Amino acid sequence: MTPQQHDSPLDKLQRLLETQIESARKSDFRKVEQIAQKTTLLIKEVAAAAPAENALFRTQRRRIAELHRQLILMLAAEKENVGRRLKKLGAGRKMVSAYKDNL
Repeated sequence: MTPQQHDSPLDKLQRLLETQIESARKSDFRKVEQIAQKTTLLIKEVAAAAPAENALFRTQRRRIAELHRQLILMLAAEKENVGRRLKKLGAGRKMVSAYKDNL
């Protein structure tokens, strides 16, 4: 067995979030979405297991929460960028349509 097969659901969740962040940095949002499905299942597994509140768990939980915040911020920024590009595209379409109507 590999060390990853012995990882806790929290370890797996942390790795998936790190991979999502890296994929978001590379603008690979399909991969971000695919990983999101896996993280949802892991979150349910972690919630069902309800690990003991020890120092290691609290530390790892804080790290996962920070990774989640980073991912949310990255996705919000990308959403804003896409919105601006769509707005510019819409303005361009209107201009082309107006130009076409005046020919």
